[in-house]
Amino acid sequence: MADVARPLVQAPFSFGGTVEATRLSWAYRAGLVVVALAMLVLPLIYLGVIGLAGTGVWWHLTRHTGWLQGGGGAQWRLLAYVAPAVAGTAVTFFMVKPVFARRLRMRDPLALEAADNPQLFAFIEDICRHVRAPIPTRVQVDCQVNASASFARGWQSMVRRDLVLTIGLPLVHALTVRELGGVLAHEFGHFAQGSGLRLTMVVRGINAWFSRVVYERDTWDWRLDTWTKEADFRLALLILPSRAGVWLSRQVLRLLMIGGHVISCFLMRQMEYDADSYEVKVAGSRAFATTMQRLRELHVAMAESATYVQSEFAARRLPADLPLFLVTWQRTRARAADEGTDAQPERQSGLFDTHPANTDRLAAAARAADRGVLVGGDVSAVQLFGDFDGLCRLATRHHYEDRGVLEDVRLVEAVDAVRDSVGREERLRALVAAFDFGICRFRTVRLPTDTSEPPAEKVENWRFPDALERFDDRVRQRAKGFVAQEALRCGYDIDDPSQFGLPEWTPKAAESSQREALERMEALKPVLEPYERSRMHRVGHGLERLSQAGDARYSADDLHVLVQAFNTMASAMDIALELTAISDAHLLLTQTAASSPRPEVTRERLDDLAAQAADSLARIRSTLAGVPYPALLGTSAATLDEACKLTEERIDRFKVLDAVHSLYQILLLEACWLARKGEETGARPAAGI
Repeated sequence: MADVARPLVQAPFSFGGTVEATRLSWAYRAGLVVVALAMLVLPLIYLGVIGLAGTGVWWHLTRHTGWLQGGGGAQWRLLAYVAPAVAGTAVTFFMVKPVFARRLRMRDPLALEAADNPQLFAFIEDICRHVRAPIPTRVQVDCQVNASASFARGWQSMVRRDLVLTIGLPLVHALTVRELGGVLAHEFGHFAQGSGLRLTMVVRGINAWFSRVVYERDTWDWRLDTWTKEADFRLALLILPSRAGVWLSRQVLRLLMIGGHVISCFLMRQMEYDADSYEVKVAGSRAFATTMQRLRELHVAMAESATYVQSEFAARRLPADLPLFLVTWQRTRARAADEGTDAQPERQSGLFDTHPANTDRLAAAARAADRGVLVGGDVSAVQLFGDFDGLCRLATRHHYEDRGVLEDVRLVEAVDAVRDSVGREERLRALVAAFDFGICRFRTVRLPTDTSEPPAEKVENWRFPDALERFDDRVRQRAKGFVAQEALRCGYDIDDPSQFGLPEWTPKAAESSQREALERMEALKPVLEPYERSRMHRVGHGLERLSQAGDARYSADDLHVLVQAFNTMASAMDIALELTAISDAHLLLTQTAASSPRPEVTRERLDDLAAQAADSLARIRSTLAGVPYPALLGTSAATLDEACKLTEERIDRFKVLDAVHSLYQILLLEACWLARKGEETGARPAAGI
């Protein structure tokens, strides 16, 4: 094998002593018995429902043949005879069809070779021997804040004890060798539970099956609903009992699913306590507490950074090293993360929780007061790996490729990405300072070019922020009404029109919803416009002050280009907001075209919506064409249309929408941030930038 990178420092650690097997508590033993019985009963009930439906159909067909005899009303007697049989057959079919549904499978995470990471594999084997768990046949890594040990795919692996260990690379970045060893001991501790672990796998499989039966919908469900509402009334009378039978059977199965989930969650919580005990015995009670704290910080960082990563993706940029990005984010904001989590009330374990509450787990670990058999290991867990940086970058690309997001995306250094996010936070604070009551998501604002005279209108502060939220709600209502109107034109039908904001699923309701939304938006404008003008006047005033401050970094010409670019992007945003509803409707019809009740009409509507989208894109392109890109934002583009990818021969309207939204927000944040800098100067502004 070719030479590979090795750790620069050998991690100083060893194992002293032995780990005693954790004695199963009475609650755990009782849980095993109860869950085992429940898992026997639930499938039997499920099969019983199917058998009952089939037996009922056979009994009806053989017992009530007399219904077909006699004079007069033959069609009604035939309907009464056939309808129960159809209903029973439908119940049986709709309960077993999920087994034939295909599941989307993602690629396996990256597998590690023992030759490239000898110290890690030796460490894993030592922990397995102490915990009395099977040694993994495969060790793999991903970019999740988690570690897991599981059986390989297939029921045969449960007999062969074919174990796969998955390690989240952010954990390696954030934890010490001792702490990571405790996490691995926790995962392997599950496999020391023997029959309990196997029963848990069976439980999870059965619960997943019930979820599929209860919630899964496909074209058969759609057709049954459509036939009921569009067929001849006699055929509808035949189908209605089928729908009722399917609905009733699903309610029974939903109760079984909930009951099975509650019972299995109790067992899983007991198993977590048991696995925690192995973590404490290997790493110690103190390390258990610090590990819980690190995990909490990483999960907070993951939640916090999600919005930033989404906005960066809209700008076609992503961190090249996700584990490093996440840990750098966590370390940069450790104090804020602590404050945010400590402020939350302590939560108790609930019936549907698969893990005990953190406070309960920490209390159990503290009561153990164990130092752990792992001696040393207070260095970074990174030292267990070979070329760890290269592995993180490889795993990051694997993560992006799995999700299909690498096309036309530039990968940036993780530390630079976090630094950019800090700058964005400063700009967000400036935006909040300028718009003290908030800002509408679906209304554009514009910067004044002359701030010598402040707006004379009175701002009715007492109306905020309710007016902002109501306006955004009306925009959403209008867009949903438009999409619903297009779906109705194509003959689609749904059971729950409220998801489109409609009281009933009719063209009249869709038109009324859009009209009402537009009227309420117009009624809110006299409230919103004075507020927006006064706040943008403040921003413009701050930019004027900055232009006169004598700072070479912010010349009057550069600030003028920024104002021009922002106001131009606002005009493009107005068109983009219209295009969003058109694109949503086009996407819905495209995705469901294969099952359209009116294929010809659907094709016509798709063509018309595509023409509307093309016209909107042409207007956006015309608006942005040749307008200079602000030098204050860097040199990534020369013009606004180039920045929004509109200069390409073939353009994706969804990418254009993302780019327009992103650039408008970036320019608004930049203007507010620069205005705040201007407010901090003592220069007197001139009239106009």
